[in-house]
Amino acid sequence: MKHCPECNRNYADPTISFCLQDGAPLVFDLAAAEPETAVLSADRPSEAATRTFEPKLNPRPVNGRFASGRMSIAAGIVGILLITAIGFGGYLYYGRGSSKQIASIAVMPFVNKTGNVELDYLSEGMTDTLIHTLSHVPDLRVKSRSSVFRYTGKDTDVKTLGRQLSVQAVLNGQLTQRGDGLWVVLELIDTTDESVIWVGQYDRKLSELVALQSEIARDVSNKLQARPSPTVAERPTENTEAYRQYLLGRYEWNKRRKESLLKAVDHFKTAIELDPAFALAHAALADCYIVFSTYEVAAPAESYALARAAVQKALELDATHGEAYATLASINDDYDWNFAAAERNYLQAIALNPNYAIAHQWYAEYLRMVGRFDEAVAHSNRAIDLDPVSLSVNLGLGESLYLAGRCNEAIPQFVRTIELDPGFASAHIELAGCYDAVGNHESAIDEARKAVELSDGSSSALANLAYSLGRAGNDTEARKIIEQLKKKEGTQLVNGPALARAYYAIGNIDEVFVQLQRAYEVRSPGVRYIKVDPRYGADFRSDQRYSDLVRKIGLP
Repeated sequence: MKHCPECNRNYADPTISFCLQDGAPLVFDLAAAEPETAVLSADRPSEAATRTFEPKLNPRPVNGRFASGRMSIAAGIVGILLITAIGFGGYLYYGRGSSKQIASIAVMPFVNKTGNVELDYLSEGMTDTLIHTLSHVPDLRVKSRSSVFRYTGKDTDVKTLGRQLSVQAVLNGQLTQRGDGLWVVLELIDTTDESVIWVGQYDRKLSELVALQSEIARDVSNKLQARPSPTVAERPTENTEAYRQYLLGRYEWNKRRKESLLKAVDHFKTAIELDPAFALAHAALADCYIVFSTYEVAAPAESYALARAAVQKALELDATHGEAYATLASINDDYDWNFAAAERNYLQAIALNPNYAIAHQWYAEYLRMVGRFDEAVAHSNRAIDLDPVSLSVNLGLGESLYLAGRCNEAIPQFVRTIELDPGFASAHIELAGCYDAVGNHESAIDEARKAVELSDGSSSALANLAYSLGRAGNDTEARKIIEQLKKKEGTQLVNGPALARAYYAIGNIDEVFVQLQRAYEVRSPGVRYIKVDPRYGADFRSDQRYSDLVRKIGLP
């Protein structure tokens, strides 16, 4: 018998050297009884044997510490199974046997127990990579990064996670560094009864990080009783330093700030220099470039050209990369206005990775733009199922309902989005539009003013406030805001389609088309919605200038 001097856990298996809870070295307890005789399992006869046991588990909150409590051999257990390792020098420990297939899982943020915040990129990156890899497993729903990382640092019990994320299992992980070694412990937990399905323990060198990530994905997939996917065990690169640079890049990219995006580009470029055939690094570089104009890093013409080159290289290297097809589709949709190619690539992205919530979200945007509202709502709901707490995904469902004319459903959906984050200005803007559509102009103005405050007076929020004021008959204040925006046009980017709607609300139809023409010339994505935007009426769509604009954009 061994025990941990730090937390006093007892371990009956003599092959365990470190505590599964805190990673401390175990010491022998000479007074304890010997473990029961192990029995060979024929599960994987071709691989090296490892001791396993049936743990006694006491569930606890998951983030920051594992769900299981003290592990010991329960009285009356007849056998302790000796099964095989996967050939990676780690140990696998099984809880209750389970023959059922797990159809949904949330990979929770791995906990960095090294004490070194500079290795946060590693714990986050391993989580991201495992989510990405498992999302390709057939018939397995995997919650997205944005859903699970909202729980970082929170003590949320397993049953609550299961209910809030609608998953059958959660996977918790923690990593500890010892010199040039990496110690990783994982727990796969059933959310219905908080029982532990499997515990995995890995002791590898940092230089073996790529192999470790692939082995973890394979092991978790096997324990879920999932149908195997050929991509699960694939290694994205054989170059450990290239993979480390990729993880650092993703860490910076997820911060979504101008300076962080520039750092991310540097890391991805370094990864590509180290391994030019690293498809994931090319795809990640495209993901950076595609948001450059949003975060005012570069103009759309420059950023979309860079994104196109990077994503095309990614697909040249790996034609099975669903996320890259979604990025290419977004370029086709938002900038090229090649709508046939956009739909083709969205569908390809979803076919290759049905669990990629963003692909469903972006495809829903395309569908509502072309007036296929029922399909848009269906894909928005699918994105919600995959990523239930994502702000942009929840906003997208509200927008699909709003443009479909289902404001009685869209209003509560926007309210739910605001409840997730009251500071999300875009949700207040869209809710204001819904209130205007049903004639509740007072509430619309209240929401529009909140959006202006929350966005620090962005041009989109101000233009939408002017629209709501105009709809309510307050042309005087609406005109003041429009003049304020006109003065900004020479020094900063102004949302042309939103300003056009403000002019429409005060009855200046000529200026509406002036603004829309300018939006068309700079390829502003918002101008694509003129066919379905409910804020415009019959007088707008009966104008020849409207028909000419629809034809030039190429809207189907």
